[in-house]
Amino acid sequence: MEKDGEIDLKAKINIVNLINISLFILMYAFRSFTDAIYVSKGIESNFLINIKYVVLGVAILFGIFQLKYKKEKTIYNKELFNIIIVITTIVVISLVMMIISGRQYSSFLEGIIKLLLPVIYVYLVLNLFEFKDIYKCMCVTLILSFIGYILEIGINKFTINNFMKIDFLHSYSPFESHFSAGTSIAMCAFFMYYRKNKLFKYMSILFAILTFKRMAVIFALLLLFLPRIIDVNKNIKRKYKNIIKIIFIILTLGYFWLLTPQASVTFEKFFGQSQTSMTMGRSDFLQSLLNMNFVSSGYGSISNTLGRGLEMDLISIYLETTIIGLIVFINGYWNCAGNKGYTFIYMMFQLLNLLVSHSLSNSFNWILAFLIIGCISYKRDKKFEIKTLKLNNKVGEINGKNINNYTHI
Repeated sequence: MEKDGEIDLKAKINIVNLINISLFILMYAFRSFTDAIYVSKGIESNFLINIKYVVLGVAILFGIFQLKYKKEKTIYNKELFNIIIVITTIVVISLVMMIISGRQYSSFLEGIIKLLLPVIYVYLVLNLFEFKDIYKCMCVTLILSFIGYILEIGINKFTINNFMKIDFLHSYSPFESHFSAGTSIAMCAFFMYYRKNKLFKYMSILFAILTFKRMAVIFALLLLFLPRIIDVNKNIKRKYKNIIKIIFIILTLGYFWLLTPQASVTFEKFFGQSQTSMTMGRSDFLQSLLNMNFVSSGYGSISNTLGRGLEMDLISIYLETTIIGLIVFINGYWNCAGNKGYTFIYMMFQLLNLLVSHSLSNSFNWILAFLIIGCISYKRDKKFEIKTLKLNNKVGEINGKNINNYTHI
């Protein structure tokens, strides 16, 4: 029989857990609905748009208070350290460049905070939440985000005629959403790994396809079928991660050169499209910046010079913080990728997206990204996890079962 003291302690723990879960859900509820109703339609409402950051701040402060009483060994320390190293490097380089250029920008501090918030919150979540609570949060977040997406697009647009207008080749869809795309692919990545609930599995992939970012659609379909081909739970050797780091550094420098005016003919020959067409106008932003004889004043200075971002985050980091900042950034973020094949593939998508598009300043998308990788790396729950296939070509069996009878995925 439990003593009164033990019952009181359990009750307090349940209340704390309920507050943690509620703050997580409330944060993404505000994010989903304010993006759908206000941000996507260009309606000014700074208080409502920024209230999600207030909730995030409260969640972090509440988490830090709880962490003081945690007796168990903490996890996710290496990842937190790596991102702090990245941010510290960016700050130091930026301050030096500000001193040299004699220019300072108030947006610099905001950008740094947006880089720091995701990893701090995920560190707290992974150390304070049970996996079952994280799973509940992600289920509710998927539902809220999908509803927010429908509100953004307008339910009246979901007609057969509009579905017939979808053109993947020319990247057009009446249902495309810049504001929901990051959340949709994160939800897809989570529920393609934790596949126990079929409803959330197919709902998440439908969400990713509907938001219609071409690379995200390809990635979503890859996550659906890849576990039938390879063991995505297999550990990746460090040397392969290091090779990928080098490749991304070279890719960034090469892609930057290809988008410069002097490479326009080479670009068109290689891709069969003009720079402007292929990059959806992003190359024009870069060329405008170069025509201004841009001199960096640190992280965020491109937006202040150009009046908008380049929408190519890795190139922006290179131009704003030099090759040193780029190397430290790629190294640090890849060190947070975990060791499993699945998380390796997911981080590959995240970095490719940073190369050709932008998402680095979106703290709430990166909370989901870091949380997904952290769960797969540290929060094991086999009854929820994906069952990967180990093919035996000689006997046509999977883990001792006939391949034709295997239906768990």
